[in-house]
Amino acid sequence: KYDNIIKTAIKHHNKFSLPNNLGEDELLFSKMIRDMDKVDIYHQVAINYSYTFKVDEITEKVLRDFNDEKAISKEERKSKTDGIILMLAFIYDINFNESFDILVETDNFDLFLSTIEVEENSEKLWRKLRELCFDKINRGVSE
Repeated sequence: KYDNIIKTAIKHHNKFSLPNNLGEDELLFSKMIRDMDKVDIYHQVAINYSYTFKVDEITEKVLRDFNDEKAISKEERKSKTDGIILMLAFIYDINFNESFDILVETDNFDLFLSTIEVEENSEKLWRKLRELCFDKINRGVSE
């Protein structure tokens, strides 16, 4: 009974958006798996990669989409700093308040943030982006 639901959820776990033709159960499980994938990505990136946040590498559209609380597609990423903002913007594509709770409980987001080196001239913007992320985590999912 659940084979198709599970296959569909796995198939769409890392896509930019979900198709509009999913059934109720497929949509629910797809959203759950996508949320947990994001929680895990923060951990995996933190322990496996290192990044430097450089304000002069940011693409205008990436920053605008982030400020508009939109998810950012991989195609929009033009630099490593755009990639950092893309990962920060996962926050805007979390579907359940429980997922925010798990993100906080696991400390994966904080771990991710702690591994980002920030250039001195980039600190002001970095603090603002972090603040916006924590604001979204505290607000949770609006329904």
